[in-house]
Amino acid sequence: MTVCETCGNEINVSQNKCPLCGTDLKTNQGKKLRFGIINLEKGLPTIEEAEKRLNNSLSQLFKRGANVIKIIHGYGSSGIGGKIKVEIRKSLMNNKNKGLIKFVIYGENFTDRDHETKNFIQKYPGIADDSDFKRGNKGITIIAK
Repeated sequence: MTVCETCGNEINVSQNKCPLCGTDLKTNQGKKLRFGIINLEKGLPTIEEAEKRLNNSLSQLFKRGANVIKIIHGYGSSGIGGKIKVEIRKSLMNNKNKGLIKFVIYGENFTDRDHETKNFIQKYPGIADDSDFKRGNKGITIIAK
């Protein structure tokens, strides 16, 4: 695995182009970053570590021009939803209430039947191509500025 220098996405070294942002990995020429992914599951962090990683990653991605970000926080091993998921979503909703982000779409609501998701897709139509669209994935949350 390697990391795209434009968006930070982990990609197979055999790929010539980042599937996330379109950067040509040989020349590092790419499209302006609009979409980013933050994987909070990696390394099995504590809640505090996950929140710190989230804040640092959001700051970096927004500075690089991302306006839509998928956060992979996992669902938790208990079967009822993990503590990281709960705390991360609380934090994101607080940021939404403060006006720092506009959309917070939970993975289980990321369908064409959800009213807020429909509004989200009207503003960012390309997000409907995401692999988690219509999957009911409770382990992700998508946000937008």
